[in-house]
Amino acid sequence: MNNSKAVLPTKGFALSFCAAAIGSLALLACGGNNDAVNISGVAATGAAMANATISIKCANGTIANTTTAADGSYAAAALGTFPCLIEASDATHKLHSVANGSGKVATANVTPLTEQLVASLLSADTADTAAFFANFDVSKAGTVAPDKVAAAQTKVLTDLAANGVDVSALKDLIGDKLVAKT
Repeated sequence: MNNSKAVLPTKGFALSFCAAAIGSLALLACGGNNDAVNISGVAATGAAMANATISIKCANGTIANTTTAADGSYAAAALGTFPCLIEASDATHKLHSVANGSGKVATANVTPLTEQLVASLLSADTADTAAFFANFDVSKAGTVAPDKVAAAQTKVLTDLAANGVDVSALKDLIGDKLVAKT
C-alpha cells in the first residue's frame, strides 16, 4: 500500500505559469513574430513626402502598408524576408527603393535617386518600376541582390557625375541618414 500523497502545484506556481503563457502570447501578438523584417527610412523628393503611403513588398509577396510622418520618415514591420521593395506614393509621386537588410532590420530611403537606382536594376526595355514592384516575388529577388544594387548605385552616381553633379558626399543612396526639407 502506498501512503505517499501526490504533490500538487502551489497556487503561486500556477499563477506564474499562467502569467508566463499570457506574456508569451502578448509578445507574439505585439511584434514578436520571427517572420517579420523591420524597415525604416525617409521618403522625399527634396521636400519630405508627408503623409505618403508606403507599401513594402518582400520576396514572399506579402505587402505591408504604413504612412509617412510630416518629415517623410516611416517605420514598418513586414512579414517575409529580405529583399523587399518599397513604394512611396502621394498625390504627385510614385517612387521606389530596395531593402536588403542585415538580419531582420534595414534602412530604405525612397527618393528620385533610389527610383533611378531601381530603374537601373531593370533592363532598358522593362524599366517600369511600378510594374516591377507589383510583380515582385521570390523569382525576381535575384534582381535586387546586394551586389546588383551596389552596381546600380555606381551607375547612377557615374551618370550624375557625367552630367556635372557633385556626388562626392553621396555614399549610400538607400541607407545613409536622410533629412528631408520640411
